[in-house]
Amino acid sequence: MIANSLVAIVGDVFGPAVAAVTLGLYARKQLARRIGRNSAFDHAGNVAIAIVAGAVGYAFSQRAVFLLVPIFAVLAGIAVLSIPAEAIDFDRARDFDHEADGTGHPVGPAGYGILFESRPLVIFGLCVMLFHFANAPLLPLVGQ
Repeated sequence: MIANSLVAIVGDVFGPAVAAVTLGLYARKQLARRIGRNSAFDHAGNVAIAIVAGAVGYAFSQRAVFLLVPIFAVLAGIAVLSIPAEAIDFDRARDFDHEADGTGHPVGPAGYGILFESRPLVIFGLCVMLFHFANAPLLPLVGQ
């Protein structure tokens, strides 16, 4: 239960963190193209990892595949730490614009409340939650 909870938390934090770092590295007008490129590399990496895991499982054992997790975690950490801190605009990454809005106040980070202002996004979130609740009881069956 603890491991599943940690995986869920990391999974929910990882995507927005990558998007924030990408926004800190690239201007907003370049963001869509860069996020698309990140996604392409993510999927290519998943395929490569699946091939490596299959080869390790075939050559050694199915248990040896789990030893790949810390290896890939270290490699991912090295990749992230290779980004120079000076290259990231932390204000832009947090959606903090120094320019004033129409009322003359500086625009700050949007916050979580903005997510609830979009009715289609709220409906989508509720649908995803219901879909998850419908499928979560099947996960132990799939694991068997």
